[in-house]
Amino acid sequence: MSVDNLLEGFWKDLRDEDTHIAWEIEMSDYKADLLADLKDAAYAELYVKAALRESRNAFLIALKDVADARFGMSEPAERSE
Repeated sequence: MSVDNLLEGFWKDLRDEDTHIAWEIEMSDYKADLLADLKDAAYAELYVKAALRESRNAFLIALKDVADARFGMSEPAERSE
């Protein structure tokens, strides 16, 4: 089997609705686990430092993730008003 055939099958699977739903569930579980882990201050510190070494964009996303984990989605917005 050629690489082209493998890639064609891979992309077909990604377009399949069941695969897409399964992927969304996995990402949802990942995000929930990440937010739970980020409630630990030591873990959050390591996460933000690693993101800072990666890029400015990764750092900003990490800060948002930590804020979401610590305060929930709406509390930082309410605090800023």
